[in-house]
Amino acid sequence: MTLLIKNVKYLVTCDDDNRVLKGVNVYVEDGVIKSIGTDVQTADDVIDGSHMVMYPGLINTHHHLYQTFSRNLPEVQNMELFPWLKTLYEIWKNLNPDSVYYSSLTGMGELLKTGCTCCLDHHYVFPTGTGMDLLDSQFAAVDALGMRFHATRGSASILGRDDIGQIAEGMAADFFMINMDRLALTGAQFDVSSMLGTVGFKGNVDYTVVNGKVVVREGRLTGVDEDKITEKANQCVTRYLGRS
Repeated sequence: MTLLIKNVKYLVTCDDDNRVLKGVNVYVEDGVIKSIGTDVQTADDVIDGSHMVMYPGLINTHHHLYQTFSRNLPEVQNMELFPWLKTLYEIWKNLNPDSVYYSSLTGMGELLKTGCTCCLDHHYVFPTGTGMDLLDSQFAAVDALGMRFHATRGSASILGRDDIGQIAEGMAADFFMINMDRLALTGAQFDVSSMLGTVGFKGNVDYTVVNGKVVVREGRLTGVDEDKITEKANQCVTRYLGRS
């Protein structure tokens, strides 16, 4: 599988020299960036990058995806940590493969749509009668979405990856792109390296690529039907929480 991003307006490499390249083509083959430059290539999938700023994929190093379904409960909003945990453990004890699957789809889907390409999840709640089936549900969601994913069972680990985090030849093709032609980014072009921090960006990115595969195209997830997933996830969270 080959991918070509043609004429990228700004490419923020995040390499050792923090270079920003302009008007370059990025050619990807089998998940690896093969060339960056002005060479003309053909590919299975070609995307016009002439209005885009490209960044390396963001990396989330600490998540609890199962908590997505209990993130907005009014009774716990003002609690200190330990009362908050004690209250929520009464909810989390009802976790099952279905709720883990749909909460993972929801959480990782949100990450992909905001430019995050890699997620390290810390799952530590295994109610009686459950076990690896909960992690199996997470990996089923990963397969559906195309996320780069690392799971731990109750403890942290170092990712140990040196092929992600910058855009360069030989690196994994994990990156995202934002169309600069929008009102919210007017004037941001003078320092695109710092744009996300100084100007900020709200909403969905235009494209996210993981391991050379386009997983978000024009702001929409490509691996799942978002409307159907939203409907099923809302049904699942209603059953899980026992409330409407």
